[in-house]
Formats: sequence, structure tokens, C-alpha cells
Amino acid sequence: MITQENACYKNELWCVYELKDAQGNYYEETRLKMRKASQNNEFVCPDCGEYLVLCAGNKVEPYFRHHENANCPVRTNGQGSRHLLARRLLFQAAKRSFPNAEITCSRQGGKYISDIFIKDGNMKMVLEYAGQDVKLELWEKKHAYYKEEGIMDLWFLNGKKYADDVLATFEYLIYSNQGIILLLDMEDQEIRLKQRCTIPFNQSERVFTKSFKLEEITIDPSGKINCPFETCKNQFIEDVEEILKSKKRAYQYNADSGIFDKNPYREREAEKESVQKIVQKSGEVIEVNREHKRLHMEAVKEREIRRDGGKNFEKDGTPRQGTLDDKLHRRSLTSKEGPLTVRMTAIGESWDLPQLKGNEAMLPKASTNRKSYLESLNLKLQNIQDRKKQELLISKAIEKINSELKIYSWHCYKRG
Repeated sequence: MITQENACYKNELWCVYELKDAQGNYYEETRLKMRKASQNNEFVCPDCGEYLVLCAGNKVEPYFRHHENANCPVRTNGQGSRHLLARRLLFQAAKRSFPNAEITCSRQGGKYISDIFIKDGNMKMVLEYAGQDVKLELWEKKHAYYKEEGIMDLWFLNGKKYADDVLATFEYLIYSNQGIILLLDMEDQEIRLKQRCTIPFNQSERVFTKSFKLEEITIDPSGKINCPFETCKNQFIEDVEEILKSKKRAYQYNADSGIFDKNPYREREAEKESVQKIVQKSGEVIEVNREHKRLHMEAVKEREIRRDGGKNFEKDGTPRQGTLDDKLHRRSLTSKEGPLTVRMTAIGESWDLPQLKGNEAMLPKASTNRKSYLESLNLKLQNIQDRKKQELLISKAIEKINSELKIYSWHCYKRG
């Protein structure tokens, strides 16, 4: 997919992400207006001067594309859909933080392209998203280029990939330069901040992590994320301090029962009360997190059912049933299609699929990925004339479909 986010519109640079709000919903009146502008050839490429076509559907993030025979010198293959979503979220964060600044997506600077470029007076900043590890040497060269040009670079990493408390090598490289790890959670549209902290009681080091809604944060000109992260971190340090002190008091009392001889009963009761408070507070935190996770999964399922449009779920939210024996069934190609039927036109067959099992909130994406896999197989079969080679591919695909019935495995499936 050839993508471009910027276009010249009425003599000004306009970004396609202006079409959506912070929750990812279209401003419908604006979308209608801009579709008409696109049909009237009012969008022009800022690099080559040719007309651009606005693509603003509901499956992927909106973008501009050139006409088929255009010859733009800077046209490149676009990023994946997740990178486009990350870029849109960062663009909206930049607009909230610097409402009067010049903000550009996919800006070419030297031999490097930045995801979001911000120019506000003399202040220049880029927001970069790294969905996967970047080669360390390449990152260092890009960082050095920004530094030489007087541009502050702020890096956001994949929240799913870097979920552990221990820092990975690439995380450590980022942390050494910006003093904090910024993780982008696109499913929940949250930013998760991760930072090391020292516990004064015993000088031990911990990693503290806290999430905030993206729409609630802004970025200041120094690159700091404006949110109550420091307050939460200090409270975390105090709680850990209290737990460690309590453990030490208990240990000292057991080691030397005479240490509290002045009033051992009162000290023992105070110790019990302190421990009970900590245990109670920990239990409350666990319950809150558990309830938050339950509500989140219900919201995800409800959102996916709405987005699914009835393909995989009944009206009451229960998943539609597949084949009764959990095996793929082959039959002659007909116009009759169920929700779990794939038309393999290359071989003149319809395949009825078994129902996937597992977390129903992930079912729509898992079903889409499985159908995409079979549609890709169908395209391959169309280009193969040798029947034996066709049957070999078919047998492998059937084995994969019959053996992989877990929703999670197809939810995480990536085409090779």
C-alpha cells in the first residue's frame, strides 16, 4: 500500500489525521467535505505537485494515494496498519500539546524520515514510533542526525512487545538517552511510562510502570510527558519503603525479643496493624485491577461485536457455530455461504471451517486472519498449474486449519 498523510489543500499543508477524533471516530461532516474536495482534485502532493486521492474508509487509517501513473520521486511503500494507527495517535497528541505549531507526518530530513515533525517557533521536535527493535547502529546514527540538526527526538515503543519490567537492550539504549521509556498501547489508547527508581531504605532498584489515557496527556517543549507520573512513582516508593521497614522490624523482633521490652504487647499489636493495613491495601489494589481487566475485556468484546457486523457473533453475543466435528469440510463451490465458509474459487470448492475456541473478545480478528490466510492460499493456487503442487499446498492448509483451533493463535497470526 502506497500511503501519504499530507497534502496541499487551499494553499496550506493539511494532514489526513484531522479527519478523526481522539477515540478514532471520523468527523463525518469533515469526511464528507474532504471526499468532495478529493473528487474535485483539490488535494495536491507537496513533493511532486500531482493530484492525490483521499482514502478514508473504515478498515484502516485514512491516507492519500497517488493516481496509478503518477511519478512522485519520494513515493515509498507505506507502513503497516499498526504503524499508521500509532502515527495518528502521536499526531493527535502533538496537536493537543502544540496547537499553534507546524506539524508534519512522514517528514523527509536528509536520508531519514520522521513519523511526526513539530516546529513551534525555534523549537523542533520529532515523535518516533518503533514497533519492532531498530538496529542499534541505525538508531544511533538517526539520533545523532537529530542532535546535529537541533531536533529533540522522543521515542515511543510497542507496548505489547516491551511489557516486562526488565529492560531489553533496545529499551536500555532509549532509556540512556531520554531517561524514561514511553510505551504506546494502541488497543486501549494509553501511554505507559516506565522508569527505574531507587528505594532509599536499602538502595535497591525497582522499575515503576504507570499507564495514562492518551487523550489526557500532553507533551511540553522539553519533551516531558505532562501527567501525574512522578506523584504515583513517589507513592510507590513510600509503599515499598513501608513494606521493607515492616519486614525488618518483624525480623529484628524475632531475632532479639528484648528489643521491644519497654512495651512488647503494644509494639506487637502495632506491628500486626501495620502488616494488616499493607495486606488490605494490596488486596484492594488487586481487586481494582481485576475489575478493571474484566470491564476492559467486556468493552473489547462489545466493541469487536459492533465492528464485526454479525459475521462471527449472534445478536446475543454468542459466537456462531462452525462444523460439528471441528474439522474442515470440502464441498463443491456454490453461492450458499455461511459465516464460517470460504470460497476457494481456484479449485472450485467451498470450505466450511470449524469454530475457533478461546477468548471471544479476540474472535473477530482471529477469524479475519484465518480467512485472510485462506484467501492468500486461493491466490497462490490460481497461479499454480501443476495439480500435485496444488494438492500439496491444500493438504498443508487443511492440516493447519484442523490443528489450530485456538482463537489466540490466529489472533496473533502474521502472514509470512
